[in-house]
Amino acid sequence: YQGRPLFVGVFMDQSEEFINNVAQQVGLDLIQLHGNEGYDICKRLCRPVIRSQSIPAEISQSGSNIVQHVLDNIKPGGASCILLDTKVAHGESGGTGQSFDWTIATSIAPFFPIMVAGGLTPENVNEAWSTSSAWGVDVSSGVETEDGSTKDADKVRSFIARAKGVRSTSKLRGVCLFRSR
Repeated sequence: YQGRPLFVGVFMDQSEEFINNVAQQVGLDLIQLHGNEGYDICKRLCRPVIRSQSIPAEISQSGSNIVQHVLDNIKPGGASCILLDTKVAHGESGGTGQSFDWTIATSIAPFFPIMVAGGLTPENVNEAWSTSSAWGVDVSSGVETEDGSTKDADKVRSFIARAKGVRSTSKLRGVCLFRSR
């Protein structure tokens, strides 16, 4: 993968057969699961899996309780990486531009390789990455045009440049992922 972006397919509540067919047909490098698929399916997929785990945007319980809740929900041996993303009350499955408390990720990172998502922009990616101890970051709505209809090339370039700047001055080795709606 040296010198090129990784191709990631984002799936939500699709069958194992569908995911594997798409991954093989289009040459995906990684599979990201963002629905209610569980962890058992990860072992049966044909590519390494990034599995999302929701973190509430508004945490009503103490930080240690939410960390334990996340750790209890992660099943070792399935996913190659855990994507911590913001869960919002209205049932959206991402792309809302809301972030969670990134310090929660520092308590999870010693146990699993993690990525952070949710509310990331070119302006805050440095803080998110350095605060969270994440292996990588995932962005979508944070690099869209004002009307949300498409990705903004200048925002994408800025996000990548700033993320690479953090990565080059730290021990982090990560990828930037961009989902389209």
